[in-house]
Amino acid sequence: MVNRLSLSLFLLFLSLCVFDNAFGGLITARVDRNPIVIDESVTYQLIINDPSGKEPDFSPLNKDFEILAQGSSTNMQIINGTSSRSKQYQLSLMAKRIGKLTIPPIAVGKEQSNAVELIVTTAQPSGTTAGNQDFFLEVRATPEKPFVRSQVLLTVRLYVGASLASGSLSEPEPENTTVHKLGDAREYTTTRNGRNYRVNERRYALFPQQPGQLVIPPLLFHGQVGTRSTSFFDPFPKAGATKRIRSKELRLEVKQKPAQATLPWLPSQQLTGKMELNQTTGEIRAGEPITINFAINAAGLPAARLPEPKLPLDKTVRLYPDQANFENTLTDRGLTGVLTQKITLIPSQAGEVTLAPQPISWWNTTTNTLQQLSFEPLTLQVLPPIAPVRAPIDSPAQIATPISPEKVPAAAPQPFWTKGGGWFWTSIVLACCWLLTLIAWWKKGTAEHSRDFDQATDTNNTAAIRTLEKQLHKACAAGEAEAARKLLNQLTTSQETRGALQDAVAQLNAYLYGGAGNGNQWDGTLLWQAWKNQHRQNDNTTTSVPSDGLRPLYQNGLKQENR
Repeated sequence: MVNRLSLSLFLLFLSLCVFDNAFGGLITARVDRNPIVIDESVTYQLIINDPSGKEPDFSPLNKDFEILAQGSSTNMQIINGTSSRSKQYQLSLMAKRIGKLTIPPIAVGKEQSNAVELIVTTAQPSGTTAGNQDFFLEVRATPEKPFVRSQVLLTVRLYVGASLASGSLSEPEPENTTVHKLGDAREYTTTRNGRNYRVNERRYALFPQQPGQLVIPPLLFHGQVGTRSTSFFDPFPKAGATKRIRSKELRLEVKQKPAQATLPWLPSQQLTGKMELNQTTGEIRAGEPITINFAINAAGLPAARLPEPKLPLDKTVRLYPDQANFENTLTDRGLTGVLTQKITLIPSQAGEVTLAPQPISWWNTTTNTLQQLSFEPLTLQVLPPIAPVRAPIDSPAQIATPISPEKVPAAAPQPFWTKGGGWFWTSIVLACCWLLTLIAWWKKGTAEHSRDFDQATDTNNTAAIRTLEKQLHKACAAGEAEAARKLLNQLTTSQETRGALQDAVAQLNAYLYGGAGNGNQWDGTLLWQAWKNQHRQNDNTTTSVPSDGLRPLYQNGLKQENR
């Protein structure tokens, strides 16, 4: 009896330990920036899932941090009838010293949050004049000597040391450069020359399209001083004197593409890719489709610049690629281009099939070396097709059964149309006339609706073509040959390429697939001018000539090299 009681108590204690560990991840702690500069505030967040009502103990933070502000909010969700509740605390902290600091775990009842490591660095040296101003701007670009069409990170910081009633800050607009804003602005506080400032920080990804000197014009801040202010660009304080400040002009030296680099020119910080077989069953049989999923990620490179994968196959496999999907994601480190594509394959006979995509050459801007992205080959074992099962000729299912005399059917009854006399045929004639009247009325309504629909469709098609033409103009001006080729494929589906436009398309094909670029950037001026001339001629022509459109740049959905 004593042994059973001891065993029961032990099992109960063990279950309580397991239950306690299962909820160890209910409290999460994090910071909004890491690392930070000394005398700059950092936002510390403590998220409690399914709170018990007990308040957290923030006293351990006082050792290395000063708590400037504190707030909390509660969130409740109901999903599929199940409710969940969480509570979030936000603290504005200021580090007391420089170095690698640890924000200790925060206790909430018996639970504890995770520890957070925070790196605090020394402040950047600043001029005496800037430290004594009410407002000033800092603009920095890295790297200072980028490659053409590679990513340049631009950081803009607005320092506000006085009350601000209203204000606006211009955006960077350098010439021959593509600009992407990286998320929303961030706000924090810092100290310069013993004076407190609120900082509005914005980050941009720039892609210079031409080698040589890149000039980033000064940014302009226009604001009015107010008597009080609670946040940036607060419209409620009373307006005072107007202030205008400009940042310094930046000049960067954009380097030409290295001689050993290949085409297409893909400068990236990191290029990764994978190929996966999207097959739910284990068997692959001849004549049945299978799907291959491709994904390519490029850090510091727009998705439109990524080449579609090339998958060489033999004649025993038919290829049906889907349209590639291009998407850009924005982070603090810059822009990341993502290409995804699905390709359907149908093997025509049994045997072994190896899928080995061609490697993609790219330039590593971090190490300044030429590298290749290789995909791991997939080897498929294709089984013979399943032949349909047919019944033998002499099977019992196909032997005729004689009809016995007692099963001979009786005489067929008299048809109903002979029973009614002339009234039956009169009714039939009247019904047919009524039916013809309904058909004529329906066709008239359908024709009117079709005319209205055709007019609306023509208007929509004209707006879509104008949008594509604007995108083609930008691609030609920026020298983006790959983007221009894709836009031409959409614009020339119902037009014939002739004369100067046909010659310009031939040059574009030679540049992309024949290696005729010789390392030089493609000039889209000729293509855009030829397109405008032919489009103007088509507008002046009253008749349309059916054609096959632009010469296809794909064979089975993949790019082909000129031979």
